Amino acid sequence: MLHGFGQTGRCLGPLARALAHHNQVLCPDLPGHGDRSELASLDCPGIAELLADELGAGVWFGYSMGARIALHVALQRPESVDALVLVGGTAGIDDTAARRARRDTDEARARRLEQLGVAAFMSEWLSMEMFAGLPAAARFEQERTRNTVEGLAGSLRNAGTGSMDPLWGRLGELHMPVLVVSGAADSAYGELAERLVGSIGPNATAVRIPRAGHAAHLERPEAVLTALGGVPGIGSGYGETDHDREGVDQLHHPGGGENLQQGGSPGPGEHRQNGTPPHDHGHETHGDHG
Repeated sequence: MLHGFGQTGRCLGPLARALAHHNQVLCPDLPGHGDRSELASLDCPGIAELLADELGAGVWFGYSMGARIALHVALQRPESVDALVLVGGTAGIDDTAARRARRDTDEARARRLEQLGVAAFMSEWLSMEMFAGLPAAARFEQERTRNTVEGLAGSLRNAGTGSMDPLWGRLGELHMPVLVVSGAADSAYGELAERLVGSIGPNATAVRIPRAGHAAHLERPEAVLTALGGVPGIGSGYGETDHDREGVDQLHHPGGGENLQQGGSPGPGEHRQNGTPPHDHGHETHGDHG
């Protein structure tokens, strides 16, 4: 499971914990974030190659920036992606002028970050209207300060939406099942979700989560968990039995699954990713708003 900009692998919240009841779930820090700030010079294709090598085959789940990275993995290393889940995602900005403007915005944000420091910048970031629906516990304000100025600024400059080559023209190459999730209150990304599904083809499905904004998996984790129950390779029959229903109820309470690894880089020998059961063989101008 791949987090958004400004977060860490520990910011996937109750959804990751619930998935870990049935699956091997890995939640690494993305390059430029958490314990991997020294890798902030990597661009999106470079991050995708690194993670595909480290994490192996499975179902890939990505939110916002993580969704863009997961999409790159699916296109560059399709053998590593059994199914793809994109939450609040985009395939980039295909208009050249708009992409240049977004790159300028990313640069301005990087400079603002360097001026303010991580804590103050994250406070400004989370004050955006698109995060108004986040529960206090899902803001992960303390965990976000584990990031560094250098790491986040490098991520904005090298892996931001403005620096990314658009992928819209390649989406027809995706043949694995794809679930595209957006919050009903996030109209911009709802439109992008419909465009993604239309560009990918019949193997893609769009789901709108009622009463949720950009971070639907954090605002309405139980609804996203239900949607994930239809993705091949994730768990088995969520919501169909009393036991599974208990897993949904637990979404609002602290707890962990023994199969959950959060933050940092993957441990030695870990080759299962993003809500995937172990394999017998191992395994905005729209942009990032973590």
